[in-house]
This record gives sequence, structure tokens and C-alpha cells, in this order.
Amino acid sequence: CNLAFLYRSGINVEARIGAFYQKLKRMGLNRPVKSGLRLLRPLLRRNLLSANPSLFFLDLYKLSILLEELSWSIIDV
Repeated sequence: CNLAFLYRSGINVEARIGAFYQKLKRMGLNRPVKSGLRLLRPLLRRNLLSANPSLFFLDLYKLSILLEELSWSIIDV
């Protein structure tokens, strides 16, 4: 995930999903949200592969990938 790489490198990126990640982290909700999105991932994929995918679900899917990638980081971003 490119955004996770940039966060680990210490580069400040102005992205909506990055700003939302920072809010979750400040409130201490990144781990519970990551767990919830992991459970929802099959539903998100099904919607994204359907004839009428939702952009909101795409954002949730991207957030779940970002949270997974950053949870493997040695450095807490």
C-alpha cells in the first residue's frame, strides 16, 4: 500500500483516507475499526465486484487495507 509506505517514511500526505486514519488513531479506535472492517471485507469485496459498486465501500476497503498495512509496521505511525 503506497500510503502506508509514505506514512512509515515520515512523509506527510494530504489524503482524505489518511486524515481519517489520523483521527481514528488519536481517538484510539484504529484497532477496533480494523477488526470490524476485517469482518466486513467479504461484503465490501462483493459490493465492489457487483454491477453497481459503492464509492463509500471502496473507501472502507482502502481504509481496511491501510489499517492492516500500518499494523504490521514496527514504527507506530
